[in-house]
Amino acid sequence: MLLFFSAIAVYIVLSRHFKVKGRPTRCKDSMDPKENGVEVVEAPATSSNSEVELLAVVEPVGQPQQSEECEQIVKMKQLASARNIAGTMRIFRTFKKEGTRMTSTMYNTVLLAWIKSGNVQAAEDWMEQIVEEGLADLVSFNTLIKTLVKTRALEKACTLLDRMRTLEIEPDIVTFNELIGGCANENSFMQGLSLMEAMHQEGVQPNAFTLDAIVSLLTGCRGHDQSSDRVRRILGKFKLEPNSNGQWSGLSASQPPVAVPSLVAAMTQADKSKHSLCHHEITITGDLPRVKAARRTLKQHGFLDEEEDEEVWPLNGHWETDHGLTVVVEGKLVRWSRQRASRLQFSAPDRRSCVLTLYGVPSQGRLVTPGTAPGATKTLSWANGDVWHSYDGRVIGQAALFSQTMTKVLRDSVQDQAYSGRSEMVLRTISHNGLCMPSTIENAVLQFLGNDLYFVKVSFASKWNPQWTDENDVDGDPFDSMSRRNPRVGFRHCWAEPGKGCYGQRTLANGEDVDEECFNRHVKILWKK
Repeated sequence: MLLFFSAIAVYIVLSRHFKVKGRPTRCKDSMDPKENGVEVVEAPATSSNSEVELLAVVEPVGQPQQSEECEQIVKMKQLASARNIAGTMRIFRTFKKEGTRMTSTMYNTVLLAWIKSGNVQAAEDWMEQIVEEGLADLVSFNTLIKTLVKTRALEKACTLLDRMRTLEIEPDIVTFNELIGGCANENSFMQGLSLMEAMHQEGVQPNAFTLDAIVSLLTGCRGHDQSSDRVRRILGKFKLEPNSNGQWSGLSASQPPVAVPSLVAAMTQADKSKHSLCHHEITITGDLPRVKAARRTLKQHGFLDEEEDEEVWPLNGHWETDHGLTVVVEGKLVRWSRQRASRLQFSAPDRRSCVLTLYGVPSQGRLVTPGTAPGATKTLSWANGDVWHSYDGRVIGQAALFSQTMTKVLRDSVQDQAYSGRSEMVLRTISHNGLCMPSTIENAVLQFLGNDLYFVKVSFASKWNPQWTDENDVDGDPFDSMSRRNPRVGFRHCWAEPGKGCYGQRTLANGEDVDEECFNRHVKILWKK
């Protein structure tokens, strides 16, 4: 039945696609001259960051254009989109030869033709000619800026921004979206922050594309020695603050919820923490079975789900025995090592007394608070004479961890939204009517589309800072060995240290520190571009 309905849906979509494709093109340049003497060409609703901005030009005209001239402009645009630079230039020269009043639209169409044909250098030279003719406008600069960003010429694109200001052409939100997105792709974090500051100074309000660019910029950030106050100050200017759900607050109701980058979450938690230590946020991403396996690895290393709750689970925590062993107690489970564990039984309703098999013989244990050893927060005395002590913090590897928490395995809803959005965009590209079925049914179908990614988060505070750790010191970095043991998942490690103001981020795949692009491919993350 599923194959049958799928075949019907594909047939309907393709049939409508070819019907639309076969319709004659209507010249939108020939408008009613009563519209206040302006020529308005509508653009698609999704042209906010698209090169079809050339179709969204508003130009003052003195008289209505002749139908023949209008047809030539439409044909010129079609040739430019088809990468036919010779045909585009032929019509352009005909306009000049006949003494037609040249407009920015004509010059911008030729600019698009050079870009479509792949000759970026010719497009830059043509831009110089547009400026000399005095017909350069916002669309001209935005079109070339987007092309330079795509071709990894970020410095040239930023130079065009300075030139726009020289020509008194005010950049708009599309200009900043392209440049900030380019900084994210080139890992130019500090330059991206400068653009965000300039955007705020010029009073340009962010939109959904801006938020995506900011998230990509912050996600791609790596270690920095500068103060994190600048990042928080810039985000505060745009009223972007993380809420309790781990999403941006201050967004309009029309904008979809967006997850806060782990780096910003680490900075926020560092400010709220009662410790003047480095705060860490670890996110492990992958498919469900492998994320579960990675969580078991964390458990074996001594990570616990929650902080010690003296009322519910008073025995939870790390304990040091008389023989120098570190024993982890969580609930009814006692873990002696990564391979050995046993189970205890509580003998009192308050769970402060228990029975555990020690040396093959059941022994009664009793909790004593405060601890009897110097520096111990609590002590567990056993009937056979053994004494265990628990101290503030948890020692994992060579680092003492404080305020450590760990979530359950959660589904990545942000990736589901990105995957569903991309699928919807593909459907709209094929047919404006989507699957040609009621919208409620279509939305229900799209909701079942996802990226099948899961994650688990670990938070803690520690004196340990990866920024000052020797790369060859594997024992001092517990997550290096965990990443090698779970090579099919990705580890994102963000940290922020209040007081010093330093912050940083790294991504691990199979024990190797990789860049953002490689990390996304490794765990099959889908990011909107």
